[in-house]
Amino acid sequence: MEENKNTEYWNGVKAERKNTRRFSALCGITALLVGGFVGFSVGKNGSKSTVDPNAQKLVDAYNLIKNHWLFGNEIEDLDNVLVEMMLNGLFDNDNDPYTFYTKDEASQGLDTTGLGFGVSFANYYGQPIIKTLHNGSMAKAGFKANDIIVSYSKNGADKIETLNQDYSETLNNLVGTNGDYFSFEVNRNGQIITFNNVKVEKYEQQTVFLVSDILIDEKRCVEIRINTFLGNPATELSSILERLLKDGQSIDKLLIDIKDNGGGYVDQMAIISSLFVPKGSTIYSMTNKEQKVISVFKQDKNPTYSKDQIKDIRIVQNGSSASASESFTLALKDTETAKVYGTQSFGKGIAQTFYNFKDGSVIRYTYAYVNGPKGYSINKVGITPDVVTNQDYYAIKNTYDYKYELSTIENYLTSQLQYYGYTGDLSTMLVNFQADKSLEVTGTYNKETYNFLAGLNYDTFNLEYSKENNYILSL
Repeated sequence: MEENKNTEYWNGVKAERKNTRRFSALCGITALLVGGFVGFSVGKNGSKSTVDPNAQKLVDAYNLIKNHWLFGNEIEDLDNVLVEMMLNGLFDNDNDPYTFYTKDEASQGLDTTGLGFGVSFANYYGQPIIKTLHNGSMAKAGFKANDIIVSYSKNGADKIETLNQDYSETLNNLVGTNGDYFSFEVNRNGQIITFNNVKVEKYEQQTVFLVSDILIDEKRCVEIRINTFLGNPATELSSILERLLKDGQSIDKLLIDIKDNGGGYVDQMAIISSLFVPKGSTIYSMTNKEQKVISVFKQDKNPTYSKDQIKDIRIVQNGSSASASESFTLALKDTETAKVYGTQSFGKGIAQTFYNFKDGSVIRYTYAYVNGPKGYSINKVGITPDVVTNQDYYAIKNTYDYKYELSTIENYLTSQLQYYGYTGDLSTMLVNFQADKSLEVTGTYNKETYNFLAGLNYDTFNLEYSKENNYILSL
């Protein structure tokens, strides 16, 4: 049974890494450790290093290939190529996908800056719609979430209508180098608005969003979404809460949404937790492979926000809430600071740290279990919510391009059509879907069907997402 559980767990890890930004599901620390490779040791009194016999095999293999391999002269920079291959091979296993080697720090995937307009797009009936707006040039120019890109031109070139090309082609064209400028026409609630001289530039990813501040049954209900614990979400969240609570205001119900939050830095998680949990509470502890406690983080002061200011805290999670986001949930759940809603979380209760080589390359490796306030780990288990809510709508979260090989997306496509009530084999469901939506009836997943399904999924997913969160706030 245990073997089956482990297989299921690691299959989930692999799926998570495919469907989310690589390496985002981490509960790491920012400090770098100083040390050497396992298997190497330094003799007493500064004597020469000795090499473990198993590690000597690596040295012998390296020297053998470097000096005697027939094709060695044909490979440029053979020394570095061999080292890269050996290091990557060390970590290419199914036991721990979170331990790996990269040739530089940038390749670790932890940077929250980017080059572009500072937005994320989705396919909306064949046209790009702004799904998320960060602190970039589009936000500065006055774009808003759900603006639909009708046309664009780059660096003064002719205008291109987005409906006249594939969605993927449009996305490929909406990139550039620092300083390139674009003009756009957008559809905002039926009104066409023009934006000129919108530049490609560096931007900082926004990690915390104020989603709503509304009255439900005469109670002030606030919804805040934390997308990641990378970057500086603690400062962003504090800034939002300070604005909401100024002049003695209070919040009756605060919903913190961490659905799809894959984690980030444990120090950010701890700072955010300390805004709410009672004085004296343990926020987390870490244990090493010998089960020895190596770190404990406690709340040594009163929480920043009292029960008078924020009367009721609720957290909503899902199966992609992982790592640091789970530690945050556990910190508030186990201290009875918040009630948890949603579905079972992912189950990553381990932490990584870094070893930096002088040439700038980096090993990230797992070094500790992360435990909640009550001392237990949720690794490979996850967090069970206090109240389970319906998240069936996640079947339609992503819409896959019609250019994919059908065999690779058949299961996803089948699940999405079933979500809308269609039955039978895939071809039958496509025929019925196309007929119902007044599309060309072909029984195949073509461009027209893809664009329509993408738009339908976008509207339906966002509606159901909001309905779930509003339901939680209404309880």
